[in-house]
Amino acid sequence: VLLVAVVGCGLSLGNLASGLIASYVLPRFGWPPMFVGAAAVNVLIAILFIMSLRDPPRVQTIVREPYLSRIRSLFSKDLAKLTSILWLLHFGGVGANYMLISWLPSLLTRSGYAPSDAALATSLISFGGLVGGLISGFALARLGRSWLIFLYGSAVVLIATLPFFLGSPILYAINFLIGICIVGGYISNSVVTSQLYPASSRASGLGWAQGVGRTGSVITPLIVS
Repeated sequence: VLLVAVVGCGLSLGNLASGLIASYVLPRFGWPPMFVGAAAVNVLIAILFIMSLRDPPRVQTIVREPYLSRIRSLFSKDLAKLTSILWLLHFGGVGANYMLISWLPSLLTRSGYAPSDAALATSLISFGGLVGGLISGFALARLGRSWLIFLYGSAVVLIATLPFFLGSPILYAINFLIGICIVGGYISNSVVTSQLYPASSRASGLGWAQGVGRTGSVITPLIVS
């Protein structure tokens, strides 16, 4: 459980680093260096990834069930309800995260914040997500699925109160807490998904749930626009 949560923190760590760098670079050099720098980092990561590849060890050939059959198994009589709920949780969790990251800088700028301050405030969501992911690794092992319910319930309350703290230093703390709940909730989703599906459906169940979550990252910001 802890290992899955730690790996899931990588997204928040990247968002946090980008927000902090943007808060420094934007007021001094403008936006073009941000895009050039991001492209250079991606190329570097691709090179390091290729260099790290190794020939996979030879394993005994295993007869696998056809892929479409595995997908249909997710909506069998025993798993249909579970799959539907987990897909909704992934869609909403990832969608809420990307909605905030995509639109909050613009909303804060229109509310009078300097672009650097808006970037810093948004990056605190990612910082909170990093902390939330690490906390979730321990909390899930002790509290189980009730931890996930607590995170998303708290996220609803915090997001609803966000507009009341525009212009207040409390906004930064609210963003940090939202990150703990939203990103920590998404990481918890993946852990819970891997635990609930039987071994024969675990890979397909987790992969499809995360794929549906990624559609939320595209659709939700478009709906807000």
